[in-house]
Amino acid sequence: MSGPVDPRDQFDPGPVAAGGGDWWRTDDDERGVDERGVDAFEGAFTDGFDDVSVDGSDGFGRPGASAEPDPVDGFDAPDPAFDDPGDGDPADDGSTGGDPGDPGDGPGAGRVPPPGAGRAARIVTVAVLAALLAGAVVLDRRSPTADPARVTTPGLAGPEVPGDDAVSVAWYCPAGTAVAGGATEETVYIANLSPGTITADVTVDAASTESTTERVEVGAYGRRAVRVATVARVGAPGVVVEVVGGAAVVEHEIRGADDLAMSPCARTASRRWYFAAGGTARGAAQVLELFNPFGDDAIVDVGFVTDSGVQEPQALQGIVVGRRAKVVVPVTDVVPRQERVATVVRARTGRIVAEQVRSFAGADGVNGLTLSLGTPTPRREWILPLPVAATGVVGAVAIANFGLVPATAEVSVLLSGGGSLAPETVDVPTRSVVRFDPSARIPVGTTAAVVVRVPDGARVVAEAVVTSGGGAATDGGAAVAARRWALAGAPTGAFSAVVAVNPGPGPVTVEVLAYRAGDPVGPRSAPAQVVPPGRVARFDLAEWGIAPGQVLVVSADGPIVVGRDTYLGAVSLATAVPFRD
Repeated sequence: MSGPVDPRDQFDPGPVAAGGGDWWRTDDDERGVDERGVDAFEGAFTDGFDDVSVDGSDGFGRPGASAEPDPVDGFDAPDPAFDDPGDGDPADDGSTGGDPGDPGDGPGAGRVPPPGAGRAARIVTVAVLAALLAGAVVLDRRSPTADPARVTTPGLAGPEVPGDDAVSVAWYCPAGTAVAGGATEETVYIANLSPGTITADVTVDAASTESTTERVEVGAYGRRAVRVATVARVGAPGVVVEVVGGAAVVEHEIRGADDLAMSPCARTASRRWYFAAGGTARGAAQVLELFNPFGDDAIVDVGFVTDSGVQEPQALQGIVVGRRAKVVVPVTDVVPRQERVATVVRARTGRIVAEQVRSFAGADGVNGLTLSLGTPTPRREWILPLPVAATGVVGAVAIANFGLVPATAEVSVLLSGGGSLAPETVDVPTRSVVRFDPSARIPVGTTAAVVVRVPDGARVVAEAVVTSGGGAATDGGAAVAARRWALAGAPTGAFSAVVAVNPGPGPVTVEVLAYRAGDPVGPRSAPAQVVPPGRVARFDLAEWGIAPGQVLVVSADGPIVVGRDTYLGAVSLATAVPFRD
């Protein structure tokens, strides 16, 4: 263990600078202005990026257009808030490329870390960060050692099913606990999408101990559940699942006292992560879980867009996320009493995976637990499936604009059973987060999906938020459509449904295939449904005799977006994992 924290190092809370401070800066950023003369934050995710897919469509089955002009062109007064796009980040061009296993010698290498970085903690738990904010804590210190890189594959806007030619694929699952009585006990689900047996190495990384690995086999089209605590009992685990031998999808589930949340793990690590949905008002707790699965330390900055404006707590600038370790940031303690909190995480060096967990303790009749994976890039379009409308259930969407260009969003609500709500225009000012709540206008018993589209060149992050007396859920939706989607079944002990959204201009036929382990010949299928353009279809799994443990593949003859909602016994939302066909 190291000695007491040097009050001059990057973890000293100190005063927060008026107007936001310089949390995006490092010691060699004295120029303050990026050489290209564009706004630095906007450039972080707009340079060289557009939403036109490789086949010329816009990702949702509609004809595309040529790349739009960069919305930050013409900005004469760069504002380097949140990022410095001239630092050589691979993510400056909208990608997460580079060698994540060796971030020290990729683009942007040689940056001088902030003073005291070598003394920083490998892990910051809720209690430790609280002590940090109080100004006195003893931190663990370990030196990184070289080891083989774990390989990631760039995704579309989130995880995707690996191709048939993938030899070994890693999935990263940051959130959860693995000790007796943990607040969010974690279970990993490995779903085999191939006709042969696959092997999966489930590795639990933690700062407090050496990594521990358990190897499991999963039979053809089967699902294997692994409680993380059976691999290693640690308070703040980061989990890596490395699959060999065939295509698979990996999800993880966290369970609290009264609710659960289940969603796919990440396929990529990134230099940036964004979250639109958050809040720290009375009765709500929010934590951010940052996992570094690689062999070198990462240094990250965390900022927030809130009701009160941009907040950049000094204690969250220059956080060292140690190699193969996880940092847990108690957002509630750092940014208290805010109705709306959108979060951005930016790594100065290295790459991480970020998830957010929220819990509700009965205030205003809301209970439950939510889990959401961040998105590495704001986009112009999002599709967010919502659960079936019911009395006392509020299904809303948080829309966050982290940039300096105001956004005007066209928001449509698509319904099952025909019809849709009249589109609305929602203004999202610069560096703000707004809430769109259509729940009072959705008929009870109807399943809906919200489409957020920003045609003016700005980019936003959108996230679905569902609250009720019986549970809560958040989900980031999809930024692309695909013909096939996969899910590792559904949560046990609850009732779930699959939702298919047709955002395209023509009808599509949708089929849900439910595989039984070891029986690749005849998957059970719910009756196919023809989904008209701009409509939503719902497949209740229990109604068609589909068990939670069956691996699901949703197939269509045109691009769709697929989600899963759990609506009885718990409340949970998740977007399925697309195939890149």
